[in-house]
Amino acid sequence: MKRVLVALLIGATPVSAQDRVIRFGVTGDYPPYAERQPDGSVTGADVVLANRVATALGARAEFVPTGWATLSADFAARRFDVAIGGLTVTPERAAIGTFSIRLLDDGKRPLARCAEAARYRSIAAIDRAGTRVEINRGPAIGALAKAWFRVAQVTVNPVDADLVPALLERRADVWITDGVVVDHMARRYRGRLCATTNEPFTHQDKAWLIRSDPALVGEIDGQLRRAIDSGAWKRALRAVR
Repeated sequence: MKRVLVALLIGATPVSAQDRVIRFGVTGDYPPYAERQPDGSVTGADVVLANRVATALGARAEFVPTGWATLSADFAARRFDVAIGGLTVTPERAAIGTFSIRLLDDGKRPLARCAEAARYRSIAAIDRAGTRVEINRGPAIGALAKAWFRVAQVTVNPVDADLVPALLERRADVWITDGVVVDHMARRYRGRLCATTNEPFTHQDKAWLIRSDPALVGEIDGQLRRAIDSGAWKRALRAVR
């Protein structure tokens, strides 16, 4: 019996810490958080952070494609363990999982062509006849735009990849979106696109949505806190071009 046990132990393959996988659901269309590249890979600050967290926990990060329209359903169906990529904290999402510690306090701000940015520093300044405002798809920004703009022309751009070209090609004058996206696009298109103000029109928390497993939530929160306290998280955001 001892010989059999020894043989089994010798022949067994050791379990590697990397056999543990944490699945991150990501839309991949929201830089600087996450952006899918032509080769299918995903880059961005949240991707860097997810790999950092997984490695610290002795795991491998796996990135599962999802979309904003299906993210909640995919998460509820347990297609992935953590939803990342620029999520806003909402009661609807909190009902199906546990939000991580807050990664960022953000808010809606305008992006415009630099030569005209001074015209659009406030909601009142934007809400004028002839101003063409574009917004992303989604009920939250749609409801805000409806309340803010009674005179300006508001258009929902159905193609996220067309939001910046619409500004550059003068098909829109202002894009209202999350402040971190505004700052990112102002860096990417330096001298062409500019934030019109540093004061957000709203306030919203950004966080990860984690499967309601206290142990997993605790592990991830601990690593996120280290990344925030060390400045690694904000450096990752600023590093994206």
